[in-house]
Amino acid sequence: MKFDKTYSTIISSYKVTTKNIKSVEDEKISKRVGSFKAEMDYFSGDLSEFISGNVPDDIEIITATWDERVGEYSLNVNDTIFNVRILKIERKNKDNAAKFSLTFETEDLEHFSEISHYVKDKDNPAQITLSKI
Repeated sequence: MKFDKTYSTIISSYKVTTKNIKSVEDEKISKRVGSFKAEMDYFSGDLSEFISGNVPDDIEIITATWDERVGEYSLNVNDTIFNVRILKIERKNKDNAAKFSLTFETEDLEHFSEISHYVKDKDNPAQITLSKI
């Protein structure tokens, strides 16, 4: 996914969970976070912002997965903007078509809840734009 480029995507999963985080004093702090997975068609170079080399574009590799990316990002989903982290990136080749997905996490539950209307809506794909902060 290139920065500041708008993609048409299907939001395939959406959930709010409680995450336990250790503080500096080794105390466990519970935090509510939202996460969702956005899936879209893959075209050559779409993952070049995150992954170097030619592995993302290699059609011989059926499935490739990359873990969490370092950094903070701003995500615009149909004009709802909130800060996110990227937890996972996946690229799959299936039936001569390539798809990729990004799994995002946010602590901004107020804005995050607004995207629930777009989950699995294939008739009206969400329009998303990712920016680096």
